[in-house]
Amino acid sequence: NNLGVLQRNINELQQAEASYREALQTYRELAANNPQAYLPDLAMTLNNLGILQSDINDYTKAEASYREALQIRRELAASNPRAYLPDVAMTIASLALFYQADVPDKEQSVRYAEEVLSYRSSIEHIPAAREYIEIAEAALERWQSH
Repeated sequence: NNLGVLQRNINELQQAEASYREALQTYRELAANNPQAYLPDLAMTLNNLGILQSDINDYTKAEASYREALQIRRELAASNPRAYLPDVAMTIASLALFYQADVPDKEQSVRYAEEVLSYRSSIEHIPAAREYIEIAEAALERWQSH
């Protein structure tokens, strides 16, 4: 997964996709035996793969990757919201942007942005999570200006 992030950052997109797919295979196998330990890593890799797939305009696969990541993260947050709600917000913010910039769908984009903002009081004390709040606010502002 980390190698995929690096490869994406230096624009080696095919290599990044291969690295993410290898990580997915490994995390799926590990999560089958120890879900609590490895589902968070599986969801992180799916989210990162979704970003890459968006970058290369493979929107159908990107949407599927984001949705699977979100499903896993929601399940994790149901049992431990303090630990996993920021991750839910990350993927939801990614979907708000996806439905704004990549596959324009105002209804879905706004719904996801508003969902991120509904978690504000639970996540705003976490520095990284503030970014997701800002992404959601910016998405709503862009839709209001259209």
